[in-house]
Amino acid sequence: MTDIAALEGKTPFAVQSTPVDGHIETTLRYLDIELDWRTHRATRARRPIHLSTLDLKLLRFLMLAPGQVFTRAEILEHVWPKGVHVCERTVDVHMTALRKELHVQDKPDLVRTVRGRGYSLDCVLSEAGVDIPRIRRAV
Repeated sequence: MTDIAALEGKTPFAVQSTPVDGHIETTLRYLDIELDWRTHRATRARRPIHLSTLDLKLLRFLMLAPGQVFTRAEILEHVWPKGVHVCERTVDVHMTALRKELHVQDKPDLVRTVRGRGYSLDCVLSEAGVDIPRIRRAV
């Protein structure tokens, strides 16, 4: 199982603490996603992302370890409140909502589904190091 405290300690590139008016403000950044945990506000490509509190927690969890694949069980353990029993497939519903909110036209899809394993927050890169946008079909 993944220890969230260990993740926070291993990702100094993603977490920036900046003194603001005598307070420490913690902001997570990954590519063009920014999450201000103090104000519970998130943006992608400078556009506000409207998420539930639970989905904000999910985004924060994924942003603490970009590229790491998490199983549904790990996500449930670290994101959902203790004592709440939900089906693992509930994670799929929330990942779909997160993927929709993070979608920006002509930008790569940053929520990756790893078949048989789980989910990850990362960007698919070509061998040349160029972003390869994932095709999103209108539904």
